[in-house]
Amino acid sequence: MKTYLILIMVLVLSSCRGTVEEEAQETSFPQGSQLSLSDEQINLAGIVSGMLEEKVLSDVLSCNGYVRVPPKGQVIVSLPVEAYVREVHFSWGEKITKGKLLAVMEHPDFLKLQQEFIETGNNLVLLKEDLDRQEALAKENAISRKSLMRARTSYENTLASHTSLREQLKLIGLNPAKINVNNMQSRINLYAPISGYISHHEIKIGGLMHEGDPIVELVDIARLNLHLVVYGKDISRVQKGQKVEFSTETQDKIYHGVVHAKGKAIDPGNRSVDVHVHISDPDANLLSGMYVKARVLIGSSKVYAIPETGVVTEGGQSYIFVNEGNKFRKESVNTGLRRDGFVEIHSPEDFLTKNIVWTGAYYLNAELTLEE
Repeated sequence: MKTYLILIMVLVLSSCRGTVEEEAQETSFPQGSQLSLSDEQINLAGIVSGMLEEKVLSDVLSCNGYVRVPPKGQVIVSLPVEAYVREVHFSWGEKITKGKLLAVMEHPDFLKLQQEFIETGNNLVLLKEDLDRQEALAKENAISRKSLMRARTSYENTLASHTSLREQLKLIGLNPAKINVNNMQSRINLYAPISGYISHHEIKIGGLMHEGDPIVELVDIARLNLHLVVYGKDISRVQKGQKVEFSTETQDKIYHGVVHAKGKAIDPGNRSVDVHVHISDPDANLLSGMYVKARVLIGSSKVYAIPETGVVTEGGQSYIFVNEGNKFRKESVNTGLRRDGFVEIHSPEDFLTKNIVWTGAYYLNAELTLEE
């Protein structure tokens, strides 16, 4: 009887131990953290696996800003006098080289200006001769001091007028040295003072442009730069010479630049600091005032990483899948830098010997969600 009872107890204990082992095996992975697929399913899903790779990734600081033109890169062409438009030699958006003829302007006052310049010049000759004669007589006390002062005043007043007229002629583009009674002109040529693109104009043939009216605006895109807004807490990470990548709202092209300077004060409104960036590869598609998204390349580090297609994120937590033959196990990871399609994996020593899914993580995660 005792032998029989002992045998029953042994059988019961063995059964309990088997149950415990089965439960341990079943709970070795949390429910929903592993998935089995056939070879056909793996091929159809395009799942590709590999080991962690060492990559040189750049730490980046994301910020916003806009394109702007510095004062030296933007020129408004105008006249200090009114004039009629007789010829136009440009079109909107055209690339213009420095010295190119932009327009031909005409006005009768141009002739009056030249006439006065010639007349004052001729009078100067006579007044200078008279002044020299008066000074010679004054040395011999042959004339009064008042007569000498009158002669000197007449000469100097006329000289001032002549000089003023000379500078006015230069302002409207005429060469005073070439003006004489046989060479007077009612038209003047306007030339481009810088190379650039025609960004704006208010000119029509036959129209009257008043004094100071903007005739044409030129923008030198080679001088375009960026105005970035960086929050005060990050400004210490930005240094002169760092490279910058940016894109606009209207196109996907990536432009490049270099940090040139940063502001010395924090804007009390949004706690930000201005950063000035020189653009390395400007083109005609960049316009002043255009909004941009930029990344300042802070520095480079050698890290272990996998492609971005191997990382999924749920609730702020990142996950990867470990490939164990036809079984895929989901594991949480801490990620770091994201650059050039790769994601840094922190604590890489836990995964160095494991085969990790590079492509297809989102598919695997979706399948796990369906099973749940």
